[in-house]
Amino acid sequence: DPANAKLTAKAGVACLAGSDTLQIHAGTYDEVLSFDEGVRFPSGTAIAHTVIQAYSTDVVTIKATTTSIGHVVTLDGDAYVEFKNLILNGNLVLNVGIQQQGASHHNVYRNIEVKNTLNIGINFTQYDLSSDGNNLIVDSTIHDIGTFCGGQASNCSAIYLQTNDNIVEHTETYNISGTGPNARHGNRTILRYNTSHNNVEGFSSSGGSMKPAAVIHDIIVHKNLPTYS
Repeated sequence: DPANAKLTAKAGVACLAGSDTLQIHAGTYDEVLSFDEGVRFPSGTAIAHTVIQAYSTDVVTIKATTTSIGHVVTLDGDAYVEFKNLILNGNLVLNVGIQQQGASHHNVYRNIEVKNTLNIGINFTQYDLSSDGNNLIVDSTIHDIGTFCGGQASNCSAIYLQTNDNIVEHTETYNISGTGPNARHGNRTILRYNTSHNNVEGFSSSGGSMKPAAVIHDIIVHKNLPTYS
């Protein structure tokens, strides 16, 4: 409703009910959409996601310039939420682009660009492996991640998957001061049709106490040292 348009993305999210769609018009929004700052994304359903997206072909950037802690977007226990056509810029001050925690599940990240975060582009953390997971990252780009790795490439990843049953496909990761897609934890992860280049490590699927069963195919990996582990 243009008559009730909000000035910030955060104010728009606050108006949503489950399965609603938030259309964000062109611009750079100086804010974070974080659980730590009271932002909650109302859960949708399997057939009607809650959607946060750029309006039409508008270019929308969420870029925090007034905070130096936390993440650009944080979900905590939220489910069936879909983010589409957004640029998330950590501005070299935020740790993670998308932080998913607290048994969040069945969320979708479609055509998302994540860049300039200190440690991780997209991070799915373990909470309850029986309920979290089942997320999709598709048609996205994660780049220029890991300016603060503490001298350890293993501390930084484009995508760090610690939950079960996730799919990453048709996604490009590059200029990562660590690993591209990292599926060391969780089980039944599928990495397919992705490109990983100019990273310290192309991708990782081995190790971890969870001994994951990851399905990896049709991955283009080049100009990484080493290629994978």
